[in-house]
Amino acid sequence: MTETKFTPGPWSVDNDHHVYTNLGAANTYNEYCENFRWEIADCMVEMIQPNGTTIRLPMSESKANAYLIAQSPRMYAAIEKAEDMLRRIGVDTQDPEDSNEILAMAYSLLLLLAEARGES
Repeated sequence: MTETKFTPGPWSVDNDHHVYTNLGAANTYNEYCENFRWEIADCMVEMIQPNGTTIRLPMSESKANAYLIAQSPRMYAAIEKAEDMLRRIGVDTQDPEDSNEILAMAYSLLLLLAEARGES
């Protein structure tokens, strides 16, 4: 497995639009503070238009984005497990031309994993 560069999970949602680590969680450099949590994302997005008016994402969309982002470490781990399983059963994970539907899906997952690692 390749070492990740993102802040380790688990991540959780607070106030329906902030994504944080748990209290005391370390970052990738093993820096932490017992009573501190890292903010991963603030999904309350707003834009100020040239005419000065402000537009925001609807709260329901901000909340959905936050919950999706918060699950990223778990989704990454699940794809890593799939990669490991495929390698153990001898699947060539480098062959995008494979006609088998399951292998094509697996290849798509592995591409996502590579992109998440910043390898593509």
